[in-house]
Amino acid sequence: MLKILFNRKTEDLPAGFAAAPGKPLGPGGPGGPLGPTAPIAPVKPLGPRRPFSPIGPVGPLRPS
Repeated sequence: MLKILFNRKTEDLPAGFAAAPGKPLGPGGPGGPLGPTAPIAPVKPLGPRRPFSPIGPVGPLRPS
């Protein structure tokens, strides 16, 4: 069953699947190999890092 879903998605998104065949299979295999893996990777480093950098060191440093 999983192989059928993966085969279908691979044909639809060959770029994403070929980009990281090990990453999407680990955290998001049965649920969605390209769904939870794609957003989790860019959201983690861009989410907490973006607001922390400008709001933390840049925010209190400028007004201080």
